[in-house]
Amino acid sequence: MSPSPRVAHTVASPECRAPVPLGYAAPFERALAELAALGYDGVEIQVQDPERVDPAALEAASRRHGLAVAAVGTGPVGHDGAALASPDPAARARARARLTSAARLAGRLGVPVTLGRSRGRTDGGRLAERQRAWAVRGIEEVADAAGAAGVRLLLEPQEPGTTDLFTDFAEARELLERLGHEALGLVLDTHHMAAVGDDPAESVRAARGLLGEVQLAGPDRGPLAPGEPGLARLLHELERTGFAGWLVMEHRQLPDSPTAARRSLACLRAPQ
Repeated sequence: MSPSPRVAHTVASPECRAPVPLGYAAPFERALAELAALGYDGVEIQVQDPERVDPAALEAASRRHGLAVAAVGTGPVGHDGAALASPDPAARARARARLTSAARLAGRLGVPVTLGRSRGRTDGGRLAERQRAWAVRGIEEVADAAGAAGVRLLLEPQEPGTTDLFTDFAEARELLERLGHEALGLVLDTHHMAAVGDDPAESVRAARGLLGEVQLAGPDRGPLAPGEPGLARLLHELERTGFAGWLVMEHRQLPDSPTAARRSLACLRAPQ
């Protein structure tokens, strides 16, 4: 990894009407223009209804602003309850359809597709094991679509407040190793790692070839803050292990998006 790694910021796609509270709070074109002016290299684009997204238009807009597309995010696809683990068959079907469509969109763009909260959670009761099995089958189906499109599906371990499925690095890695699907990888998020007690640098070391992206947030899931020792250790380990993926800002927009994005980028690019 170079001294100046590729850095992206989360944004909402033009068709997205669901809230994206951890993304840059501006219409798509304005978000791209402002992020480019701040010095970002790219964007991770969160989609709600991937079938309505024009990949050529996304590429053209990104090129106009000198930005690359880092990944396709899928958090908003569950805006109406769609989830791979839902007990409602119709909700599961919506989730699978949207996520496989997102994988095909990512293939058109030549970037990974990420999977976070739209896998859903179990009810913790008698259906829990079946719900887990539905989620795993859904992940395999989306990975099949990603592999057919020539890209990877990156599973994000998330804290129990978001899901009870694959909440930490060890559980997510065990799933990927058990499935053995060549199109499956991991995206690690510093906020979620801190919430479950995973050490970011150790997780990066253990992930190796599975790691496709790292998402960054600072204290209380706000912007990055100066002098965080954990950030310096993480960046050192990413460089040491030859990580070639994207670093993506995914945090609350405090006090506003331009200020938060500027502060985070400055912290990341300061000497560590």
